[in-house]
Amino acid sequence: MNRASSSLVSTRKIVFAGLLIAMGIVLKMFEISVTPNFRIGFTTVPTIFSGILLGPVYGFAIGFLSDFIQFVIKSDGGAFHLGFTLTSALYGLIPGLIAMMVKKKNIELELKHIVLIVVLCEVICSILLNTVFLIQMYGYATIAMIPQRFIKAVVMIFLNSAIIYFLYNNTKNKIKV
Repeated sequence: MNRASSSLVSTRKIVFAGLLIAMGIVLKMFEISVTPNFRIGFTTVPTIFSGILLGPVYGFAIGFLSDFIQFVIKSDGGAFHLGFTLTSALYGLIPGLIAMMVKKKNIELELKHIVLIVVLCEVICSILLNTVFLIQMYGYATIAMIPQRFIKAVVMIFLNSAIIYFLYNNTKNKIKV
């Protein structure tokens, strides 16, 4: 293995990161808004997948850049809030750290690990942090939305786990980054 392929910044990783950012931006265009603060979409899938495949640094960067570029391209008229962007970055960092710990133990990443990753991301990022940021922006009335946010998180845990597991299993031996 040469130095370029083992470094943090390889051409393959950068190109793959760019593709995942683009996927996240495109998926944002197909998000379904149930209410102004309640959306169903799969924009986190490329970010979580990037953390698992490329590591925590790339996952964090991809989450951050995807959210920021999405805001610039498709702002729904709302104000920019750095907290939401950092939360998007955590969607890449958390999976990257967990996948790195699992791989250090020479264990193959399995469905149970991916479900754990998605559950942690949904609980920390969606239910906790995003709710706090919505309360900052819109006031305590947002607390009334917690039950519907919880229901959405449960549904997204099943959907995102299935999608990410499928993607990971079908690409782990084909994509060398």
